[in-house]
Amino acid sequence: LRREMKAALRDTGVRIELGEGFRVRPDGDVRDRAAGLDIMADLGAVRINAVSMEPSLERTHDQLALLADLVIERGMAFTIEFAPMNTINNLASALTAIDHVGRGRAKVLIDAMHLFRSGGTVDDLKALDPELIGYAQLCDAPMVAPEGLPYFQEATCGRMVPGTGEFPLADWIAALPADTPIGIEVPVLDALAAGLDPRHHVADVVRAARAL
Repeated sequence: LRREMKAALRDTGVRIELGEGFRVRPDGDVRDRAAGLDIMADLGAVRINAVSMEPSLERTHDQLALLADLVIERGMAFTIEFAPMNTINNLASALTAIDHVGRGRAKVLIDAMHLFRSGGTVDDLKALDPELIGYAQLCDAPMVAPEGLPYFQEATCGRMVPGTGEFPLADWIAALPADTPIGIEVPVLDALAAGLDPRHHVADVVRAARAL
C-alpha cells in the first residue's frame, strides 16, 4: 500500500503537506508513535501536526517536546494546533507550548474556526512573529456556535464552505505570511451521507478557496 501511495504521489505531483493524527493522550506516550512517524517520513510528509487531550498542561508540554524530537529527527517540521475543546485551547496557550518545546523546533497551526471561536482575532495574527506560523486551515462557520451542537461534532463533521459563514476570511488570509501553506478543512459528513457527491463538494470548496 505504501509503495502504491508513493507511486500515486509521484505520478500526480501531489505531496503530503501535513501529517495528522498525532496527539498527546493521558493513557499513552508519544514515543509509541515512532513507527507512524516513520511511515509519514517515508511518504514524504513535509510536517507533522499535534494536539493534546492530556488534562495536565505540564505533561502536555513535555510530551510535545518529545514528539518534536521524533519529528525533527526524521527531517520533518512540527506544528502544534490549538482548539477550544483541547488542553491547548487558544493561540496564547499554543505559543506557550512552543516556548517550552523551543522556538525553531515548533510552529503554530492556525485553524480559522479554532482561532475565531476561541476569541482570537485577525489583529492577533498580525501581531505574531511570522516565523511562528507554520500552517493554516481554511473553513467557515457562524461566529457563535449553534445552540446545542457540541463543538467537537461541528468541527469534525459540519464546517461550512469558505465564504458562506461569518468568519472574516479574506482578512484572515491577508494577515498570514504570504508563504503559509493553507489546507482546506471542510468536513460535511451529514451531507455526504445523504448523497452529496464528494467530487462536487471538493470542487465547490476549492473554487471558494481560490476566490478568497
